[in-house]
Amino acid sequence: MQRASCLTYLANSGVPDHILARWAGHTNVKTTKKWYVKPHVEDLRPAAEAWGGLASVPTPVSEKL
Repeated sequence: MQRASCLTYLANSGVPDHILARWAGHTNVKTTKKWYVKPHVEDLRPAAEAWGGLASVPTPVSEKL
C-alpha cells in the first residue's frame, strides 16, 4: 500500500493525528497532515453540494438607471 494511502486510511479510520505522525516517522503532525493525509471523498460531498447550489442560483438582473 502506498504511504499516503495507508496514512489516509488510518486517519479516516479514526487514528489520532499524533499516532499517524509517529507511524510515518515525522516529528511534526502538520507534515503528516499536509503531505500524506488526503480528504475522504465523503468529506468533500458537502463542499460539492454547496458549490452546486451556488452554480444553480440565477444571477440577478441589474436595473438600468
